[in-house]
Amino acid sequence: MKRLIYLAWKNLFDGPSLAPRIRSSLLAVALGLVPFVVVLHVSDGMIEAITRRFLETTTYHFQAFAYAPDLSMEEGVERLAAEGFLAVPEIQGMGLLVNGVRREGVTIRAVPSWWWEKDEGLRSSLSIEKGRFDLSSPRHMVVGVEVARTLGISVGDKVKLLVLRSFGGGTILPRIATFEVTGVTSTGYQDVDKLWVYVPFEWGDRVFDRRSSRAFLGIKVEDPFHDMEALRSRIAACLGAGWVVLSWKDLGRAQFLSFSTSRALLLAIMGLLVLIAALSISSSLVMLVLERAEEIAMLKSIGVPPRLVSRAYLWTGMLVGMAGSLAGMACGLLISLYINELFAFLEHLVNLWLRLAAGLRGGSYEPVRILSSDFYVERIPVHPSPFVLWLIFVGASLIAFLASWGPARYVLRISPVEVLRREG
Repeated sequence: MKRLIYLAWKNLFDGPSLAPRIRSSLLAVALGLVPFVVVLHVSDGMIEAITRRFLETTTYHFQAFAYAPDLSMEEGVERLAAEGFLAVPEIQGMGLLVNGVRREGVTIRAVPSWWWEKDEGLRSSLSIEKGRFDLSSPRHMVVGVEVARTLGISVGDKVKLLVLRSFGGGTILPRIATFEVTGVTSTGYQDVDKLWVYVPFEWGDRVFDRRSSRAFLGIKVEDPFHDMEALRSRIAACLGAGWVVLSWKDLGRAQFLSFSTSRALLLAIMGLLVLIAALSISSSLVMLVLERAEEIAMLKSIGVPPRLVSRAYLWTGMLVGMAGSLAGMACGLLISLYINELFAFLEHLVNLWLRLAAGLRGGSYEPVRILSSDFYVERIPVHPSPFVLWLIFVGASLIAFLASWGPARYVLRISPVEVLRREG
């Protein structure tokens, strides 16, 4: 083993003409892994943040729908509370919000006034930009930040909400109510809350026709990511007959599948960079073997086992791959941990340049936001996993091993007699 390590080490550092090739191969592996590690952590962080916001503010962990007309949502809330679950009755419908001459179609969420106080998950995912989440009065309303921006409304403003109500015989009549805005909220991801307005549950229960609205119990559990089927069965048993219980995976299956597919596609593209880097290891080893053919022949002629010499070159490629993997993972992890600060710095530089350019030409400019809530979460959470990093290291080292296999096998075919005769 000592001779094997010595020969591999000698291949790496003995000979100034070979050092640039070895360094370039090591650098190629490192540069191939940097984007892979960054994309892995950033995509996982964004998916985690978006998923958690969906769960805590939109889909809940479970939703229960009553398909029997005589079932009471209040009774369902009490039954679930007795089992330790938080159940929030909600009615969703569509309406038109009007502020002066401005109007906007909105998604109306009729929720109980105690929701904000009792739901810790909601408070962690929904920030109050202005005012407070106050639905204590039948005429209080809380709006999303994008609705407030579009209609130019703020806390204390009076707005009109128009909804359509169905009556018997197919008659549909508009109903207009005036509300006072008590708060402006944001999830940090505009695709979630772009059209939301919150009104008291009692108002929605009185106004909305169940045929044109969506009424359900939003249910929160302690851990929404494990034992989902067992929890679903327990909730269904608690509610009894007449209820349909769906998990967040059922409710957002298409969207979460899209997230996973996009992540897998990005990682596959980044993985191609690692494979290309492995080719540089293979080509460097081929050149190394050809350049040291005479030395290989001498080693074989003095009795060094051919397989030992072959394994030495295999280990040379492995060491290059392992060193490049460690360097690339370290750089990628560092960038991932400070990705939010890096984006903020780049955003500052771009806006500084735009401000200077606008000043020189005497015009104005629109500030650039890299992590705009129109498309992304405002801050990406990054939680490195030692196990995943270990898998990346093992995988990259294995690729380097496979890339070194061909040149190492070629060493076995080198004939000392032919090489010495040719050199002689």
